[in-house]
Amino acid sequence: MMHLRLLALLSASLPLVLSAATLAGETSWSANGLFGSPGSLGGGGQATQDRFAFGSDTSGSDIGNTLPPPTDWDSRIDIRLEQQHWHFDSPAAFGGNAPWGDVTRSSVGVRLDYQGSPGWRYSVEPSIAYAGEAGANQSASMGLGALFAASHQVQPNLLLGLGAGVFRQADQTRVFPYVLVDWHINNQWRLANPNQTSFTGPAGVELSYQSSQAWQLAAGGSWRSDLFRLSDNNGVARNGVGEASAVPVYLRFGYSMQPGWKIDIYAAALFGGKLNVDDSNGNAISSDHYRPSRMIGVNFNGRF
Repeated sequence: MMHLRLLALLSASLPLVLSAATLAGETSWSANGLFGSPGSLGGGGQATQDRFAFGSDTSGSDIGNTLPPPTDWDSRIDIRLEQQHWHFDSPAAFGGNAPWGDVTRSSVGVRLDYQGSPGWRYSVEPSIAYAGEAGANQSASMGLGALFAASHQVQPNLLLGLGAGVFRQADQTRVFPYVLVDWHINNQWRLANPNQTSFTGPAGVELSYQSSQAWQLAAGGSWRSDLFRLSDNNGVARNGVGEASAVPVYLRFGYSMQPGWKIDIYAAALFGGKLNVDDSNGNAISSDHYRPSRMIGVNFNGRF
């Protein structure tokens, strides 16, 4: 498909472009699957979702060798691919028609980090993204965005910061703030943002307990909203816009098989779930909420 070919081209070309700046680093990857139980819709009916995702981060060691002083710059390439499978059973709020089916989300971003005055770090990450239901118009499903963040190493064991994301997707511009935290309370307890590759994304908070070198237990939560273009044969709003939002709260059981390789098992619940459909002109068509639903999943992480 066009969007996958485009992202494949970007994924192949960006490392070549950045290699010209003498980048040399390591790559981490993740692959995960989440499986949901049916959630009752407020207007009647049920909704079920499963998610499968792959991500990779390629970090550069230092681009300072190609820049005039100061040389405290780092870089990273982020690639994300996600497939969402939705199933609806008699959703009354949408006239008995499924508001959408399978949804594909993918993105490629380049992050630049700058180490400023002692203890301060600044970052910016522009990205190009695709978000659309199967059969959606390819160009109308493309989007642009950027993340901005500033953090300060308050103490050797405590980092605090603020960030903001600005994204243009499906003819809508959205801005959301988030908090950066990384607090090593002691050798076993840590309060931090979730891993970039977790199913909630990094804009949340997670408390983890390292019971041994291999085992970890954690609990966390976030807020997630997915905006995407609907297909041209959608039964509710042709070429419209769909949105699914919720607050995922989870328990995570992690096991490190060897340095750089890890498996996580998730048990999650989605609260405050809401489904929205707008027409192609941005006018609200219908919406519904779904009661708390359960999800289980597994995530594999590797590094090379």
